[in-house]
Amino acid sequence: MTDTVTQKDSKTDAILLAAFDTFRAYGFRRTSMEDIAKAAGMSRAALYLHFRNKEDIQRSMTVAYYDSVATKVEEALAQDGSVTELLTAAFAEHAGEAFKLLLESPHGDELLDSQNHASHAEAQNGQQKVSAIYAAWLVREKQAGRIAFDAFGGDADIVAEILSLALYGLKAGQSDYAGFDKRRDFLARMFAASLTK
Repeated sequence: MTDTVTQKDSKTDAILLAAFDTFRAYGFRRTSMEDIAKAAGMSRAALYLHFRNKEDIQRSMTVAYYDSVATKVEEALAQDGSVTELLTAAFAEHAGEAFKLLLESPHGDELLDSQNHASHAEAQNGQQKVSAIYAAWLVREKQAGRIAFDAFGGDADIVAEILSLALYGLKAGQSDYAGFDKRRDFLARMFAASLTK
């Protein structure tokens, strides 16, 4: 039973990776199930055994992406370091390699526009999950006496949501990851400075 589950998960992961590469190459709208099946090294009929359509694939991809981001952000914030170091590391994980690959794609704007694709609800849930991790970290840091956010209303959930939204907004209109990278780190330092006692 475990081997069957592992094989299924492995095949699903391979399909999602193939779909990600195909979406980056052709854009979501121009990509067909045939394109994804070919990239995954399987027949279209076999692909339909795993996913109903490309919207279903996109939803699964979005959930997997945010699960990965949540884990990485949580790990980054659990390390030792200054508030600035921790927030910089968390932002780097939040908008890391997958985002870089999307940004460098000629279809990056289409793929990053979570408001206009099938996985909008999954993206919102994922963003809320990541925001909750920032909120928990803010509470821990406040209890440790390392930060204060009373001047911002004292609500960790709202401060965390603003952190996430600011990082998301920084992505808009970017076509150069190196430039984004610098602004992302600057944003982390700016927030850290405003929160640090």
